[in-house]
Amino acid sequence: MEEQKEQQLEVTDKKKNRSLIYIIVTILIVVVGVGIYFVLNSGILTKEETQIEKEQLDISDWLEYTNTKYGYFFKYPKSLMIRDPEDDENVGVVDRASAYWSYEIDIIPNTDNISLDQAIENEIDKHLSASWREELKATREDVAVSDITIAGNKAKKYVVQKTGDYGNAGAVVLISDNILSISGDASLPENNLAFDAFLSTFEFTDSREEVVKQETIQQNYIIEDKETQKEQTKEENDSENNMENIGGIPPDFEGAKQKCIDEGLEMEYRTEDMGSWTAGYYICIFSDGSECSALEYLDNKCSKSQFKKWSILDPIYFTE
Repeated sequence: MEEQKEQQLEVTDKKKNRSLIYIIVTILIVVVGVGIYFVLNSGILTKEETQIEKEQLDISDWLEYTNTKYGYFFKYPKSLMIRDPEDDENVGVVDRASAYWSYEIDIIPNTDNISLDQAIENEIDKHLSASWREELKATREDVAVSDITIAGNKAKKYVVQKTGDYGNAGAVVLISDNILSISGDASLPENNLAFDAFLSTFEFTDSREEVVKQETIQQNYIIEDKETQKEQTKEENDSENNMENIGGIPPDFEGAKQKCIDEGLEMEYRTEDMGSWTAGYYICIFSDGSECSALEYLDNKCSKSQFKKWSILDPIYFTE
């Protein structure tokens, strides 16, 4: 009798142990499943995706687009094209082969003077309410917003973290009295990388004009590049060779000097500290004491009695 009870207890214990094992296995399956779900849906990058993020995207051969009406500029891959170059308010960047949408830039007047925070929320609402996105059933909780800069201006980027949603990203920046919104895709790591590279190419007219101006000045007058630590002599006799070695010799530098000589003007060589580089140029001095850069005098951009002291950074006009 006692032996029978012991056998029954042993069977019961085995059943309990078996049930406990089943419970533990079930819990483990649920935990692993939940973990996999969050990894796939929370934007955590796999090893392969992390490598993609670390790679630098080469944009050296990208094409340029300038919107002169609203004052902005960007670059885009050669495989894409501008959908309608005549449309300044809605600029589409599409695939050359398929004409399929890649990026879209919209600009609207900021008539209510809304903040950047409100502008990004409006853009997200517009994105989520689009009829062709209804099947995804994304909500505001599925949208991640981050602070970024576009051409040195504060901006915001959003990403709808919902799988299968191509065109799930965008950015907003306020420029002048307008709201500029840029739509793109971040549904795959490589797409997100390309979208960020696209955003990084944006410039606004004032800043771009200044960049071009500085590049032109540097091309014409550079004799020493401090950033690359090129050691150049500042002797007047060697100055032209210095400029030529760096590649900064103006197109008609000899002609500029010769014009001053032919007109019997006094000529003087000067250098000017431009911060990361040094400018070098000849000055033509007129009979009334006014002066011009020899190069600008040759190009008719400077004349007698215009400057008391000619300078790239801080010219003094003759009337001052």
